[in-house]
Amino acid sequence: MQTTEESRKSGKGKNVPQGWGTAAQAKEILQLSDSQFYAIAKKGLFERIKLPGRSEFYYRIDGQRGVRAYLRTVNAMLDLYVEEQENITFDLALRDDVPEIYRLVSQVCGGPEHALPQEIMLAWMRINQQSVFVLRKGEKIVSYASMLPLSWKGIEGRATKRYMNRSIPFEEIGDYTSNTSIHLYIAELATTNFDVSLQQQRFYSMRMISELFAFALRLLDRKIRIEGLYAIATSPDGIRMCKKIGMKPLAYPEGTTLERIPYGVTIEEVEPKYLLLQEYVRHLEV
Repeated sequence: MQTTEESRKSGKGKNVPQGWGTAAQAKEILQLSDSQFYAIAKKGLFERIKLPGRSEFYYRIDGQRGVRAYLRTVNAMLDLYVEEQENITFDLALRDDVPEIYRLVSQVCGGPEHALPQEIMLAWMRINQQSVFVLRKGEKIVSYASMLPLSWKGIEGRATKRYMNRSIPFEEIGDYTSNTSIHLYIAELATTNFDVSLQQQRFYSMRMISELFAFALRLLDRKIRIEGLYAIATSPDGIRMCKKIGMKPLAYPEGTTLERIPYGVTIEEVEPKYLLLQEYVRHLEV
């Protein structure tokens, strides 16, 4: 591979600042194809610049936002995936798990007032036995999610802030009856932040999301079709997660603030770049 200095001498990368390189150099470091490299570069995962009078971008090679730093992060995540994968299990929550889930949400979300009351969670589990899920590392719960089939009245009630999670009328909560179509609502998703790295937190959250999608795919075996997916984002992490999945802000101004944004997407609206939802659509078409 040519160094930046060699590129200057050969006329390629002329006037490139020290520590920066061409797309070819960055691709060689990352060992990516053209399409993979440019898809990642557009997301701003490493720094790039375009010099005055030049059409091509140049990429930071070293430094905190450089290509090599990005590669180290990816490799660390892969190492974490291999290490954690064998120790993590996905399960339906048990009644005995509810106090631990309540403590987890209280810790992560700013106190007990932000956690779903335990008696409401137990009621949800009675109405729909497949509504509360956990990731365990050994005996410890490291991530939790609650996901409900809701009537459209229930979805709109949450989007407009007419209902809080704790006040969703029980009659608006459905079950998973074969040969039906449903609106699926992700009510809560919380991941431990105690004695874990940020990379571990992200791994647990994404593993939970992928497991929820696998659950949705299994519903198709019972001819249960998801018409739309919905959530309320109340934190920067929640907003990022909704966007990453492929949901969009819903037009309910009465329920929208800077700290609270209703998100949703119908299956007909799914864009090709959102891989999990696209996988679901592909299975619908089989």
